[in-house]
Amino acid sequence: MAEILLIRFDRAESEEAATFMVCNDAGLVVQPPRRGRLADAAPLAPLRRVVGLLPASDVVTLDAELPARAGAKLLQAVPYALEEQVADDIDDLHFAIGTRAADGRTPVCIVARALMLSIEAACTSAGLSLQALHAESALVTGLPGQLVLLLDGEELHVCAPDVRAVTLPSQSIEESLGLVLGESGASESLGLLVYASQQDWDARGAEIEVLRARFAGLKVQLLPQGPLPWLAQGLAGGKAINLLQGGFAPRRSSAHGGWQRWRLAAALACGLVVLSVAGNLWRANRLAAEERRVDAALADVVRPLFPGEPDVRNPRRRVETQLAAVRGAGAAGGDFLPALAALAAARSSTPDVEMKSLGYRAGSFEVRLKARDAAAIERVGAALRASGWATDLLGGSGSDQSYEGRIRISAAGAAPAGSGS
Repeated sequence: MAEILLIRFDRAESEEAATFMVCNDAGLVVQPPRRGRLADAAPLAPLRRVVGLLPASDVVTLDAELPARAGAKLLQAVPYALEEQVADDIDDLHFAIGTRAADGRTPVCIVARALMLSIEAACTSAGLSLQALHAESALVTGLPGQLVLLLDGEELHVCAPDVRAVTLPSQSIEESLGLVLGESGASESLGLLVYASQQDWDARGAEIEVLRARFAGLKVQLLPQGPLPWLAQGLAGGKAINLLQGGFAPRRSSAHGGWQRWRLAAALACGLVVLSVAGNLWRANRLAAEERRVDAALADVVRPLFPGEPDVRNPRRRVETQLAAVRGAGAAGGDFLPALAALAAARSSTPDVEMKSLGYRAGSFEVRLKARDAAAIERVGAALRASGWATDLLGGSGSDQSYEGRIRISAAGAAPAGSGS
């Protein structure tokens, strides 16, 4: 269920004094009432609908015969329709329209414009944005067969069946009830249902007990948390007139209310997006570092395969290129692998010979060998020839300690162009 921050303004102290609580849209208490200043209620406002209650003595409700139209034009016509029924200048008053009744009459609430402005300023100063403002008497609802009475300090809210609640001074409860019931005072068929705080009942309960004989029955329900939780139940009907109309209507009420309702969810979603992006960047950096580490390790493994290239750049591509050459050689004549096997066998028979590089081009190998002397390299060539391969010594150079020579290896009878025999 959606939650509501319900604020009851206590203008007897100041526009900034209030009693507030959190309830759901059925009027059930979520957080109990607290008394304080409007600024104390502001932290409870996010994600909740903010509803205010004005003292009933500040709101006059009249019934008016208005044309069957709706919208701003009807609201503009109301002050002139009621001009003769109000004593104040209509320019100093604010009017709010209720739902048209079956008899064609429309309830209209009248509030001093100055009061509306002061409430608006106090809420803005406290960081609150009201979505609805009601007269507290509008939340006093009647019950069939019961005269409902809410004893609230110096005020008495009375609601007879099928009649709008009225607010009267509580100095004389008997006289106030007489005004509601009319001159006949007929009440024998009605039960009297009284709601009051423990403090108010202790102070005025004796006066009400005297009236027991005039009613069909008397029931008293004490309000341990005060009248605000009981008034909150009147929100469920949705019939109370919202005083925030015309120039006081909530600005962008639907969009703003939706944003307030979903602000926490949106913030959490944004936080998840930021965390996701940060996590992806962190993983990307880790993968890049891992790739560099693997490339470095691969280079260490590949380097011995290319002894003539002390700095093997892009080892992956170098290996792929060499593999492609090997596959091409195997497809062309099938001599590549047998020649490697013969070279390996000849090399094993002369362990003092070191292979420095190996290349394949145009159907033949060129291998660069290093040994103590030229005779050792010649022994490798002899071993290859004994295996059925043709060899050519392409040249060499020596020193006092070693000799390097290059040998071309090809299939017997397939002497490459430019080779010796």
